[in-house]
Amino acid sequence: MARQLIACEAKCRSCRETFSHPGIIDSSYGELVLSSPDGKAYVLASAFGTFPERVRKALSTTEPGRLWKVLAALADPDPSGPYTTTMHCPRCQGVDLEYWNGREAGIALVPEATYSEYEALDDGELGRQIALRA
Repeated sequence: MARQLIACEAKCRSCRETFSHPGIIDSSYGELVLSSPDGKAYVLASAFGTFPERVRKALSTTEPGRLWKVLAALADPDPSGPYTTTMHCPRCQGVDLEYWNGREAGIALVPEATYSEYEALDDGELGRQIALRA
């Protein structure tokens, strides 16, 4: 299922490309836009739901800040590679942005992140896979 988000302007400091990206500008709690390594695809990850809750339980209580990184690593990958929590320039794939969440540039339909390879694992195996990937 895809969600409608605001497309926002960003500018790459490395190649000076101005591009649009989906943004969560309404302060939605518990959601993050993940970027493909080539900067051409995005998915929306949620901290809520059955799978994110299983991931949260598998993480040590001393490392709650790793949830987004782990969800990005476990999300079904884009053909260009695994999703990341860092926005990438679609021209040079750089991550050094001059600005992001700039002026509104339209609407972006963003699919929700899926985790088909990992959802069926039992909790023990899921914990082992988290340890390997994050």
